[in-house]
Amino acid sequence: RKHNIPSTFIDRKAFPNTDAFDAEMAKQLKQAGVEVVLLIGYKRIVHQPLLDAFPSHIWNIHPSLLPAFNGKFDADVHQEVLDAGVKVSGATLHIVTEDVDKGPILFQEAVPIVEGETSDSLKQKVQSVEMEMIVRSIREYGEGTLSPFKDEKRV
Repeated sequence: RKHNIPSTFIDRKAFPNTDAFDAEMAKQLKQAGVEVVLLIGYKRIVHQPLLDAFPSHIWNIHPSLLPAFNGKFDADVHQEVLDAGVKVSGATLHIVTEDVDKGPILFQEAVPIVEGETSDSLKQKVQSVEMEMIVRSIREYGEGTLSPFKDEKRV
């Protein structure tokens, strides 16, 4: 809303299963001319019909540096990072594939972990980086400087 980005609500309950829901979502996205789908927490909503409709054009922002700490959501990943005793976390923007958090990485940015860091404080720092990364990826894709494949031609 803040950036005047059009939105459409599709009621999941109106469909008999997730594949039918994804197929409708893919149809509406294609009709709207959508080129890239940016998601957070995608494994909750993305299934094969959508992956097939937008190969390499569904991107997910993950709240850690992949490949470490994959398959986790939000606060869980921040606590796991802290429990591991690492000195840096961050965010990763990657292409969504069938494997959880294992698609090709488009961007990564580190976030230092300081003494006394909590899951909530780390989450806040990482989310700030994620927001900047999402805006940067949209801008660079629109400018033609970011393509999911090096041989992909954008018009």
